[in-house]
Amino acid sequence: MKTLIKILPILFVILSLTGCIDVQYKMNLKSDGSGTIVETVYMNTAMVQMIKGFMAMSGDSTKQEEFSLLDEVELRNEAIELGEGVKYVSGEELKDNGREGYRAIYEFEDVNKIKMDQDISDKAPSMGGENEETPEDDITFKFTKGNPATLIIFMPKEDEENEFEDDSAVEEDVEEEFEEEDVEEWTEEMKTMMKDFRISIQIEIDGDLVETNATYVDGSTITIMEMSFNELLKDPEQFKKLKNLDDSSYEETKELLKDIPGIKFETNEKVEVVFE
Repeated sequence: MKTLIKILPILFVILSLTGCIDVQYKMNLKSDGSGTIVETVYMNTAMVQMIKGFMAMSGDSTKQEEFSLLDEVELRNEAIELGEGVKYVSGEELKDNGREGYRAIYEFEDVNKIKMDQDISDKAPSMGGENEETPEDDITFKFTKGNPATLIIFMPKEDEENEFEDDSAVEEDVEEEFEEEDVEEWTEEMKTMMKDFRISIQIEIDGDLVETNATYVDGSTITIMEMSFNELLKDPEQFKKLKNLDDSSYEETKELLKDIPGIKFETNEKVEVVFE
């Protein structure tokens, strides 16, 4: 349960630096263990123009003209990070309703070698600097061929050394902040900062699901993680419940997450999927 709590502060930092970002990963898995990963990234066009403005202020007009969220060199490097044998296939620039970004497609032959990172901080343009390194938060897989085939999804393990040194102090600060701020004013500020922010990780099975313990299933699609602040901020009182997750049991956490719109987070550490 602490994985979600550890991710939230990272997301707030990312949001304060990058504005509105929408990152979606969708793995399409075939019955032989091969497949594709489609990565879709959007950012508010105003934020992209701001980044170009920073580049202009730095005096590097060449970088300003060449800047694009679609960086094929970076995407080829990302293919390597996704796992052994992963290949970058193609990428295309996207523009949609005041946003721009890209869609990239990767191919893999063996899902057992795939590592999907929940940390999206490397999707934030650094405006000339390097993004800070963050601890790996990889989702890994174990696939067994057959009829039916079996996929086991391993959620990131908890690392006691990387937990907050003083959780109680963090929780106390958050609680005090919520008590002091006017809820309506706070909501408007969050809407401005987090508008359109979303992160989504899904796995679509090429076949029929026979059995699974996954928490969020829609047909043949399993949602591992989804955070949509547009939905979350419609009810700020629900947002405040997130700070209570760290002290909740497994069953309590599952119930809390069901009541919070815009939040889907796989609570099982090991998700088993049987399909044919």
